[in-house]
Amino acid sequence: MAFTSGARPIYKSLLIEVKIPANTNGKPKNKIQLPDEQNLRNTHLFGIETYNETDIPMSIQTHTRVISEALLKSTFLTLQGYNGKNFAWQIPLIDLYNVFDVASGNPFNTFPYLFCGQKVNWPKSYIEIADTSLISLTDATVVVFNVYYKELQKVEANDKKANFRNRK
Repeated sequence: MAFTSGARPIYKSLLIEVKIPANTNGKPKNKIQLPDEQNLRNTHLFGIETYNETDIPMSIQTHTRVISEALLKSTFLTLQGYNGKNFAWQIPLIDLYNVFDVASGNPFNTFPYLFCGQKVNWPKSYIEIADTSLISLTDATVVVFNVYYKELQKVEANDKKANFRNRK
């Protein structure tokens, strides 16, 4: 199958949220672990995108305000494999931001950050915030990631066999 420039196949995708607690005590967290997403265990990572409050003002899962563009620019992602080694260190979230906003002249990346099928140990992976003064003093916010992945080969094969007659 041929794809035009910028087009990509989507196998499966999942929105995940990473909560950034409000800075209510003057000691903000600058390193926050990613949640253990059951649907992403033992899957192969092919892409990640992120958003800011201009694109998605409120998260769909927790109804929490999404991070600002300024905080997005100050946040970094580190991913660890099941072998205990980091394979992506401190990726600026702005590199994972793929929405092109013509109205604001936003010059950010419009091509997805692609991976080659690594298995991610999500609870050992984390985000880091360089400028913690950007964290809200009153309300928690969330980083929203759209994760593109494939499951193990035998699971994918079974999924492809599904049709209208043998649906569950």
